[in-house]
Amino acid sequence: MTDLWGRLEETIDELSHVTDIKSAAVVRRDGLVVTHTLPEGVDPKIVAAMTAAIVGTSEMATIQLSQGRFVRAIVESDHGKLLSLGAGEEALLVALVYDDANLGLVLMAMERAAKQVVPGMLRAAESLGNAPLFMRTVVEQGLRKFMLVNLPTFRGSDNATEACDAFTKAADASGLFDGSDSVFQGDADTVHAEIGDRCPYRRVCTVRHDEGLPVHCVRTFVLAEMLRIRLDADFEWKLKRFGRPCQISLTRSHWRKS
Repeated sequence: MTDLWGRLEETIDELSHVTDIKSAAVVRRDGLVVTHTLPEGVDPKIVAAMTAAIVGTSEMATIQLSQGRFVRAIVESDHGKLLSLGAGEEALLVALVYDDANLGLVLMAMERAAKQVVPGMLRAAESLGNAPLFMRTVVEQGLRKFMLVNLPTFRGSDNATEACDAFTKAADASGLFDGSDSVFQGDADTVHAEIGDRCPYRRVCTVRHDEGLPVHCVRTFVLAEMLRIRLDADFEWKLKRFGRPCQISLTRSHWRKS
């Protein structure tokens, strides 16, 4: 566990030493701090909460204005700039840079660091034995926000297979992710799907697969959470095969609340 968090801290420390970057932080999308190199006198909790709010409202504005996928937020001030961008669905990367910074080089460094954050956070959560719980925490908030904004156009069905297909098409149309190579079959209670190479999480999953680690399919989990929110029902999800394409299944649980 110490080694895993050490890798995250090393990633953010290396980013902070890039020329033109004053300090940096990794925060969760729900506004909690993961790790940071912020200077003394700056409350990391406030920075994390503000970053989550800035990115969250920017993402919603981008969707509402039909401008495709949100890329990054830049806040300019008299003495510098605050750059925020997503590190997968789980986290945000924020950097405080000098006013005359070379934004091209800074953004390249941030994008490299962001690619290391997602696997690092997942491994850290996995080492605690709660990777599924971690995924539910970070996915649910974003899903509820997406469905709130897109509910007028997302005509989800009570049929699980139809709901998954409608949600994926709505997400694709909004620029959330490319779902054009996803195929769904099944009925009201069971969904069988194939997800192709355009999945934004394929790189992370491939790295884990090649390292012999369990592959936690984020797309499958997102669909299960969407069904839980939309249909008020629990679905057991499974990655049946990792490959090209990946094969997944979701099955309505027979368990019911008393």
